[in-house]
Amino acid sequence: MKKTTADSLKPTGKPQSASTNGRKKPGNSKSKEEGARYRVDQSGVWWFDANPKVSLWKRLCDWLEVVAQSRTDAGREWGALVRFKDRDGVDREWNIPYELFGSDGGTEVVKKLLSMGLKIESDRYVRRPLIEYLMGSDVSSRVTLVNKMGWHGNAFMLPDRVLGTPAEPLHYYSDAPSVCRMAEKGELADWQEKVASMAKGNDLVMFAISAAFAAPLLDLIGAETCGFHFVGDSSLGKSTLLKVAASVYGGPAEYPRTWRATDNALEATAAAHSDCLLILDEIGQCDPRIIGETVYMLGNGQGKARANDRGGARDIQHRWRVVFLSSGERTLLDHMTDAGKKPQAGMEMRLLTVPACLHENEQDRKRLGIYQTDHNYNGGAALSDHLNSTVAELHGTAFPAFLQALLEPSRFASVAERIRTIRLRFMADCLTDKASGQARRAADKFSLVAAAGELATEWGVTSWEPGEALGAAVSCFVAWLHRRGGEGSHEEREIIDAVRYLLEVYGESRFTRWDSEDSRIDDHAPRTMERWGFRRTLEQNSQLDGKSTESLFYVFPGAFKESFAKGHDPKRVARVLADLGALECDGERLQGRARLPGMGMKQTRCYIIKAAALYPDAQAKQAA
Repeated sequence: MKKTTADSLKPTGKPQSASTNGRKKPGNSKSKEEGARYRVDQSGVWWFDANPKVSLWKRLCDWLEVVAQSRTDAGREWGALVRFKDRDGVDREWNIPYELFGSDGGTEVVKKLLSMGLKIESDRYVRRPLIEYLMGSDVSSRVTLVNKMGWHGNAFMLPDRVLGTPAEPLHYYSDAPSVCRMAEKGELADWQEKVASMAKGNDLVMFAISAAFAAPLLDLIGAETCGFHFVGDSSLGKSTLLKVAASVYGGPAEYPRTWRATDNALEATAAAHSDCLLILDEIGQCDPRIIGETVYMLGNGQGKARANDRGGARDIQHRWRVVFLSSGERTLLDHMTDAGKKPQAGMEMRLLTVPACLHENEQDRKRLGIYQTDHNYNGGAALSDHLNSTVAELHGTAFPAFLQALLEPSRFASVAERIRTIRLRFMADCLTDKASGQARRAADKFSLVAAAGELATEWGVTSWEPGEALGAAVSCFVAWLHRRGGEGSHEEREIIDAVRYLLEVYGESRFTRWDSEDSRIDDHAPRTMERWGFRRTLEQNSQLDGKSTESLFYVFPGAFKESFAKGHDPKRVARVLADLGALECDGERLQGRARLPGMGMKQTRCYIIKAAALYPDAQAKQAA
């Protein structure tokens, strides 16, 4: 059970009166004031046995104080929030749902208190008056029950405290310890000097740390969950990236999670990290049969809707907004291919693949790995060793400092506009007017990370220079864009790749050679057994490049629909080719017209594909 993080509910240290009628606490004698049946002091909870044959105060248990009544913000799930000390003298807290009092005379309440270490008298008379005491303590204090971390109004719930000013004290309640394992160790200044400073000049490290600060900004601007997957060969330093990002919140051994879990378990994990960073290491540990649906679930920000025992929908459904970082030697596409699955564009947008090495030179790649500079540590491996050992001793101080700065009244109201300004600058630097919606959507997520890093710099959390976090995010986005193949959409790339592949593999065997000027073919050429159309080779002359040839493919409409547009709308495929300049159109019609061999004197409708246009030159690729 988690402590209520509200100053108004701190124990006073004085004995608490628990009389049901609010009268003054009786003295410690065999007589009692009329109506006063319970008293609470440091020695425990006492009950007055009014039986004329007894008429004595009897001890029920050690000190047990009802500090508030609890309920959700919807006014449901009422309970009593109690505090006590266990047998080791450790302060404990439990929110007791009132519904437990209605089953088996409250036996479950007594069993739970015993299991948590409260010392209860062993006499048979104890249970009934103890339950009456807990149910009858009508305290005026109220707390709001919350079942997730993160934003609740203008307050931010952490596992051990609340930052900000909630309208009412908040109490995090769960039947199990939170899997969001934040912890603080060391001082912020030391973390800045020995960890954050190593990100300078290393775009991937700076991007990972900036992503950790981005999580609480999602709710403020209404942005969707962001996911970034660092992919690359083994021993480059991918795990170090995740550990450094985790150090913003907690220890590198405790805070990160793994993909090795069921989708139901990942729901609970994501909900527990709401408005915080979620780290999932090694994507290869996730079942490839469910990885696609799992990525969709994480990106959508809500879990499955489940039925209750009466067949209706449950009131509680896991919801979250997170930034999650992942790593692995393979991409989502590679992993799904193992199970015969085909990834959708939406999956790619929910888990953006970032190369875990930005070096073109193989020698630098081996020496530095994920880094661009080793800060005089004699190679990337030595720098990783330094960071791994350092974050184990210095962690968890940066995120509370960032939240405290964010929640300052003078800054909180204007932070959304500041984020918008940084993101607009990012978009202007990284995209052209021809960028697809998917490229813009991805850039939107990279820009949020850039804004988070810049804000952390402005508020003195990172020790970086202004503009460094923005530059690192731009570098990572350009790497994502280059690996993806440009600003076009995922579906467009699939279409172009598929058409190019068919012409490369079947250009000779499925297309009859047609080189003459008239509508005749070479009767001595090998016969085409399964013909998709005709292939014509045209000569080209250039004063600079000399002679060359270009192939035109005249594709029958039926073959185009069944083979070239398989799995897609034929009009969509034709439009993509036309926009690329790879299709000869007849005015506004996507199909061209030609007198094909064996088709008589009239012109026949077909798709005329220019193969050269499917292969952009090196300058065009570099521009993309």
